[in-house]
Amino acid sequence: MDDIPVPFPARPARFMDRLRAFMRGRQLAYRMKKSYCGWMRGFIRFQKKRRPDEIGKAQVDA
Repeated sequence: MDDIPVPFPARPARFMDRLRAFMRGRQLAYRMKKSYCGWMRGFIRFQKKRRPDEIGKAQVDA
């Protein structure tokens, strides 16, 4: 049952939870959300686990 979305708290605190809640609010397909979250995790790891709102334009362009 890999494709059943899990419930989120009313005000998620973690970045990835907020991202998932935002995408769920936009009514994106589950597989698309899963792909985007995978890309975002890879990007965060590439940026040495800094959150996207903590990095600047130069790091995003890299």
